[in-house]
Amino acid sequence: MERDGRLCDASRPCWTCRRNNVAKRKGSGGRKPAWVKDEQELVDDIKKKRDDGLKVRAKFVRAHFKQILKKNHPAGTSMHDKAFRFKTSSGWLRRLMDRNELTWRKKNNKRTFVADKYIPAIRAYLNNLRRLRAQVNDDREATARLERAAERAGEAGREEERREQLRWGLLDPWVTFNVDQVPLPFAVDDGITMDFVGAKRVWVKQIGSGLDKRQATLQLCIRARGEQPKPCLIFRGGQKRNKTQRDELKKYDEDVVVLWQKNAWADTEVCLNWAKLIGKFKPSDFPCDNPTKLMIVDSLNAQISGSFEAELKRAKFLLREGVKNATDIWQPVDAGIGQHYKRLIGQFYDEWLESDHALQYLKKGAIPTPVWRILLTQWSLDSSKYMLTIVDFGQGWQSVEAIRG
Repeated sequence: MERDGRLCDASRPCWTCRRNNVAKRKGSGGRKPAWVKDEQELVDDIKKKRDDGLKVRAKFVRAHFKQILKKNHPAGTSMHDKAFRFKTSSGWLRRLMDRNELTWRKKNNKRTFVADKYIPAIRAYLNNLRRLRAQVNDDREATARLERAAERAGEAGREEERREQLRWGLLDPWVTFNVDQVPLPFAVDDGITMDFVGAKRVWVKQIGSGLDKRQATLQLCIRARGEQPKPCLIFRGGQKRNKTQRDELKKYDEDVVVLWQKNAWADTEVCLNWAKLIGKFKPSDFPCDNPTKLMIVDSLNAQISGSFEAELKRAKFLLREGVKNATDIWQPVDAGIGQHYKRLIGQFYDEWLESDHALQYLKKGAIPTPVWRILLTQWSLDSSKYMLTIVDFGQGWQSVEAIRG
């Protein structure tokens, strides 16, 4: 076989020759695949499984294609004997994949959405927020307070603040919140390091084992404007603390909320305890004494429970659930802000690894869990402060259409 004036080994054809052969099978030239309609049915079934997030393995493809042949070519038809004898060999599987642009892929978290599927639900969600905003704005007494606050902002030269208050009404960007959870390991490490070219093993020493697995949950409550609520960390463990653990609690920064759950999950009890704390959050930069606030959540069972809603109601929050299975579209924490926090914590972890404090633990090969928890609280707080200087939280909300009126 010749290509560009060079001979290719016929027993081991190069990629270009193999690609040209596939093109011939797809086009009008060359030998046609024997089971065109049957293979198309198989490919359609593979697509359905992948759309549902199900694995497709070679064993399934071979067995399912035999079932399709048996169904489409029963006894008495002209192709029955050939279909019965057909072997779903490795060569056939490879050619099937080439013809239909299939390949083997490693699992990843990069989820893609078919936007059309969620358009009706997103529209309904936005319309519900608009109706809720109009309903709240019918409160004449509260609206009068808002107008007076807007006037004061205008007199003080804060023209942008005045315009936004009049634009949004009572449920403005200062009182519209979103809460969501971000899983955290103790060692937030991306696994990337500089090494020499040709190294067969790229090894990175860890301080203990299992620290790259989920050990805590970072619960973030954010709003589009103003001071942000304290970050919350949920650690593994029960609510009761012994003397040593109580001493550890004293070392946590008071600007970080720390809660406990046996699996570090945001279950109903944890969410209720958090809701009691968020009710005490009284930032100094509310534009007016607004009694009504809005909390938007995803479909986590603990966050849509009646007890959680009742606890938020005591704190004068209205609870609204966003579109299920589409949080990447509408939820600000999911739309990049949570990932920002995690990336910053990873950077603080990398900096700490260069410190003398870390080197003493690297020599021992382990670090006590209480030390990790204290470090995580500090890194979470540092990340929260740094985020205010580099991220426009309002842009995060607007990009996912969460508060657009």
